[in-house]
Amino acid sequence: MLPIDPAGSAMWTSSSLDTFSKDIAISYSQDGRLRAWTAAIDSDETAVKWLVTSTVETGIKDPSLASASSIRKTALVDGSMTGLTIWDMRSGQLEHSVQYTELELIRDLDWSSTPDDQAILAVGFPHQVVMLAQMRYDYLNAGAAWAPIRSINIKDSTPHPIGDSTWLGSGNLLIGAGNQLFIYDKSVDPSSNTISGLALPEHKHGNPDLFDLITILNGPLPLFHPQFISQCILAGKVDQAQKILQGLCKALKFFTDGDTLDNFVSLSPDIFTVEAQQTLNGGTLDYRARYGDADDETKPHIEEVAASLNETLSQLSIPQLSSQEQMHLADMIDCVSTVIKHQRSMDENATRYLLFFRQHMIRKSQTPPKRAGITYREIVWAYHSGSQDILVDLTSRQFQNRMLWADARDCGLFMWINDVNALRAQLETIARNEYAKTDEKNPIDCSLYYLALRKKNVLVGLWRMAAWNREQASTQRLLSNNFQEARWKTAALKNAYALLGKRRFEYAAAFFLLAGNLQDAVNVCLHHIRDLQLAVAIARVYEGDDGSVLRLLLTDKVLPQAALEGDRWLATWAFWMLGKRDLALRCLISPIHTLLDTLESPKMQARSYLANDPAL
Repeated sequence: MLPIDPAGSAMWTSSSLDTFSKDIAISYSQDGRLRAWTAAIDSDETAVKWLVTSTVETGIKDPSLASASSIRKTALVDGSMTGLTIWDMRSGQLEHSVQYTELELIRDLDWSSTPDDQAILAVGFPHQVVMLAQMRYDYLNAGAAWAPIRSINIKDSTPHPIGDSTWLGSGNLLIGAGNQLFIYDKSVDPSSNTISGLALPEHKHGNPDLFDLITILNGPLPLFHPQFISQCILAGKVDQAQKILQGLCKALKFFTDGDTLDNFVSLSPDIFTVEAQQTLNGGTLDYRARYGDADDETKPHIEEVAASLNETLSQLSIPQLSSQEQMHLADMIDCVSTVIKHQRSMDENATRYLLFFRQHMIRKSQTPPKRAGITYREIVWAYHSGSQDILVDLTSRQFQNRMLWADARDCGLFMWINDVNALRAQLETIARNEYAKTDEKNPIDCSLYYLALRKKNVLVGLWRMAAWNREQASTQRLLSNNFQEARWKTAALKNAYALLGKRRFEYAAAFFLLAGNLQDAVNVCLHHIRDLQLAVAIARVYEGDDGSVLRLLLTDKVLPQAALEGDRWLATWAFWMLGKRDLALRCLISPIHTLLDTLESPKMQARSYLANDPAL
């Protein structure tokens, strides 16, 4: 058992004993169980009573070092003394995980905090101290919750290794090495690689000290920050998002570099507490209460605001935003404008999906995307939308109505369309587009899709026109046979396995379908092509949503993967597809692995704060 590091907290005494009392000690066990303790003095019995306030199962075996702060953050070092994790004891969430090299054994952990209770952790190595600071939870971009902000290396000052270090109340760090003491003040170097990688607002790069820097990284957001506007859309506050953009447009009208900009852009906080004027009528937004019968008067207005803002943002630097955040704000303005333009004909879930789909497409066009496609979060919103026809039309238009399979996977189309007939129609469209995507028009490119649709005759016709292909004659002869007969099923299977050996995986899956073996085709998609969405699409189109292969795929592959990774969005989608709506709701608040019959322990990332997205 270890005492809580009291840095930043005032002295206190308490006679009450409950889980809301301040922690004064932590303990950890060999199997990685963390416990936080509080205590109260019983003056009558002249004794100290102890109570466990929280317990966290970290899964880290034989930890070597631990330290906790007064704001319920705990750092834990693994047995090799190279792996560091930071946990929130209130929620039991993993906030940070980093692995150092074997030459950098962690020797010491020291906590401090800023005047507004933001935590700082000093990680001590034999000749170096690295300071880690809290960051904002960034659920939308899966951002880091902690980041290094300063590194102190004493090798140039002394040959002695660091014996101990401690924080002083002023934010200075005291380091002892041999018979020497070193005091480092709270100034930071904005030009260092560590700081420059954090993409701070340019005007803050003057001489920020340690506390200023952490306030920027984890302080309140201005209303016009792209993360805040995104959360407005997620919360169904489209009207408030529009007012923020209008307020920002007005505030920037006479703004010049060097001016201060109000974080609230002259808006009252009441706009977020008063019930929104827009109402929901049978799942469709009713705007007549706000705009009377003025048909499309609002559309040009928001488009004008968006155009004006993006022109201004290309010329000015906003003090509260980094250059990257300002670029994301410009993208967000474009996305919100698109959403508002279409929201009369969409429900809230469709609005959420469209916002982030549009944002993904904009970022994809600017730089190589960090992740392929949208997340399962957006897929779930579209899946539960009652405006899927409109979403299909808008997503298709994004690809000039020439959607290929890679595009469909990018927008999660075959996981969120509910109507199987609409699903088959979309796959047939993709099959035609895949066939026509090259000048030579190769039937191999669309074979998997047409065979999933059970349209072998269409494929035969396409092969008839592929005179340039050296496989034409043999393929035509094979396809002309009746694959209900055992001998031709066997022939198709032999071709499928031969194609696997040649690493022509998609074509191999097509021949498995030709032999009527859906399960093997799905396995090829999963294990060789590594495309879960393709496996789901083929299973749904080939045998419908009640088919045994799809249910086996969801039960044996999708749900265990969701449990292993802590992906609540994927889990709720899979349970809903299986018709288990009670579990689809329970997995949003309970650990997924507790709802499954699985012996496999979840990965470390399943305990991450990202698994508890507030949009759930």
